[in-house]
Amino acid sequence: MNKHLNKQLNKHLKTLFGVILIYCAFTGLIAAAPALQTINVNNAAQLSKAVHQANRSKGATSIVLADGRYNITQRLSFTGSHINLTSLSGDPTLVILSGQGMKKGPSSRNIN
Repeated sequence: MNKHLNKQLNKHLKTLFGVILIYCAFTGLIAAAPALQTINVNNAAQLSKAVHQANRSKGATSIVLADGRYNITQRLSFTGSHINLTSLSGDPTLVILSGQGMKKGPSSRNIN
């Protein structure tokens, strides 16, 4: 293939790629990354509320736990997408979730 024809082909491919990107953006085929929601908690009641809120969220949620022991007295069901638990200090050994244990099931998703 000669250089002139190759340049024309590259130009047309770039134009076509641009048109496809614009089409995808307007039709919703390319979705923006979900916004990250951060919820800080200091006790088990706040943790439970944060999990419920994260389950209802449309985006990613980071639940940040202050150092300490969280005595879980009710089931925590993680049914939403992109939910993570992190420690505020960055040291996960300083955050303790205690309760009756994990509920047996097809996946470990509930803390009782």
